[in-house]
Amino acid sequence: MSTAGQLTLLLPAAFAGGFAGGNVVGIWLEEKIALGTLVIRIITQRNASSLVEAMRVAAYNVTRIDAEGGHGQVMVLFTIVRRKQLPEVIALIRRHNPQAIYTVENVRFASSFGPDMAITKRPLALQRSYSLRT
Repeated sequence: MSTAGQLTLLLPAAFAGGFAGGNVVGIWLEEKIALGTLVIRIITQRNASSLVEAMRVAAYNVTRIDAEGGHGQVMVLFTIVRRKQLPEVIALIRRHNPQAIYTVENVRFASSFGPDMAITKRPLALQRSYSLRT
């Protein structure tokens, strides 16, 4: 096989390897930097007073809603945290209410969520100012 033929076979493999490597490095960096805001929804069938108290003592704002699930009364808790705080919040949930179900979602925009954690950046679409000409 000629050198040009070998190069033709190697270029797609090199491209695929570079693409895959870039994805791996990007995912790793995103986890390490941990920028962003999350909303955590916690659903529990038992009394979550100790969890709510522990989260408030740890300076997390918590909203509590009594609700009814498929198997009776449940309590739904919401909290908004920075991504870097997620492991600590999950540890609190597992320590105080290991049977709780929780979901974690990215927040694209929030006006603010606490006096010490106010979000000052707005999405680019909301940063533009428009003037009406008459």
